[in-house]
Order: sequence, then structure tokens, then C-alpha cells
Amino acid sequence: MNDLEELKILLEETYNIYKNVCDDWRLENGLKYNQMTTTVWQTLEDVNKLIDIFKYRDFLNEKKLEQVLKISSLPNVSHSRVKQLNSTLFKLVNYNTKKITGKSGTIAINKCLNDMFGLRVITNRVFTFNEVKNFIKENFPKFKCLNSSKDEYKAIHIYIKEDNYNYLWEVQLWFKDDEKKNHESHKLHKQAYTKWEQLFKNKQGGLK
Repeated sequence: MNDLEELKILLEETYNIYKNVCDDWRLENGLKYNQMTTTVWQTLEDVNKLIDIFKYRDFLNEKKLEQVLKISSLPNVSHSRVKQLNSTLFKLVNYNTKKITGKSGTIAINKCLNDMFGLRVITNRVFTFNEVKNFIKENFPKFKCLNSSKDEYKAIHIYIKEDNYNYLWEVQLWFKDDEKKNHESHKLHKQAYTKWEQLFKNKQGGLK
């Protein structure tokens, strides 16, 4: 990708598919709860909310596979995926330890599971965060744009959103020069949750 106009076309096409998925999900499962006011702790304490998350994963992987594959084949998409089960559980448990207003687990669920489906775009041209943020604000006012650079990982994340009752999708915007280090950072992150998964399996009552 070389300019923000290409990104606009990609986001428009992805958003159209996302809205169709949201409509079909609502018709089949209903919109169970407000993800802005529901916390990670409340989700972990409520088996029905956890089941809803896992059903949504299956919904994307099975019933909406055609749409997911369509996004994967769009120009400028270098990678896409539905969030894995172990990664989902790891993120929930990890965010449950984070404190907001002095209490653990009080982060809203849509700030934790904001990447149930994700895609990556690698651009040859470097844009500042403010350039991308202003572009998103002007063209996609429902979306959120965050500077997600941390340590060796350098990226801008764009979150596709319809309302507070649907799971968010994530678009990772990488710059070509950061690609190698970002892959290394992702590899370390994956090692962290696969190690956690193994420890969890080894405990009585863990994943089967």
C-alpha cells in the first residue's frame, strides 16, 4: 500500500462485510449485552458471556468463512485471522489482572476482545499517527485509531466498530521497515500465551 486512499478503499470493503456479519450474528444469536459497560471480570464470572464469545469465533470460522476469506483476498491485506481460542482465553485472564480505578478486571470487554477478527496491512509509505488518526476520524467516525507501538513493535491499530453490542475487528497498519521486528515481537507474544496454555492444561480442571 502506498497511500491512504488505498487504505480507505480497503476499510470500506471490510466494513461492508463486517456490517453484514453483524446483521447475521444479531439475527441468529441476538445482541446479548453492552460490551462497553460489561467488564472482563463480569465476563469471566458469567458462563453465558463466555459461551457467547466462543460461539462468535465458531460463527466466523464456520458460517462466515466465505466472507472471512474474501477479506483475506482483498488488495493490500498481507495477513488475516480469526482469534484463536488459547489467545482469547489468555487475553481475558491477562486483562483480568489489570487495574482501572484501583480494581482488577474492570476494563470493558470491548477494550479487551477488540480483535476477534484481525487483518494486517503493510504500507511502503510512512504515515504519522496523527495523519492516520485524522484520516480515520474524517472518513470513518465510528472507528477507533490507536498508536499501538510498544518496545520493538511499531504499528497503528484501527478498530472497526458498528456499536457497543458487536465484537470489534482490528486492522493492524505496519510500515514496511518495521515488518521484521514486528514479526519477532508477535512470535514472542505467541510464545507467552502458548506457555500459559500448557501450564493451564497441566493443572487439574484445565483445558482438555
